[in-house]
Amino acid sequence: MADLAAELGAPGMRVFGDTIQPGADRASTQSWIAESIRELAESTAARGVEVWIENHGDFAAADETAAILLQAASPNGGVVWDPANSFAATQEQPAHGAARLGVAIRHVHIKDLRRDQDGWKYVPIGEGLFPLLELKAILEDLQYERFLSLEWEKKWHPEIADADIALPHFARWFRKNYA
Repeated sequence: MADLAAELGAPGMRVFGDTIQPGADRASTQSWIAESIRELAESTAARGVEVWIENHGDFAAADETAAILLQAASPNGGVVWDPANSFAATQEQPAHGAARLGVAIRHVHIKDLRRDQDGWKYVPIGEGLFPLLELKAILEDLQYERFLSLEWEKKWHPEIADADIALPHFARWFRKNYA
């Protein structure tokens, strides 16, 4: 994958820590993830490709992701920050995530969520409870000028609107609120 990323001119490749496996504990899993990132980052550096861990699953909180990056101790590491993941998992506010991850942020996922009796559900951007305008201000304060993308996980959430509805809606909202 690193070769493909380099061939395409991609500055980074996304990886996940995700889930603590049965029989493992948080600390050993965190160490294994950090070691894996360090080794991968060493091998991709010569190709000009960084390794970006997404805050996700059991490691959704920014504190968890920051600890992994600190332990990995690689200048070739970074974060795909999905602040809605940590918001849904731990009620973490974007300001906290940005303070913990700061200059390590390489790519930001934007999505919106609403809570119902079954938990958090994806909703069209701007129609949920995630503080999207606060996120914009935080990114401006960080002088963040890298990647932003809508994350619309239809494959894993078939109940959400099709892309032909969600993408134009996002484009309109983004032009009005972020551009």
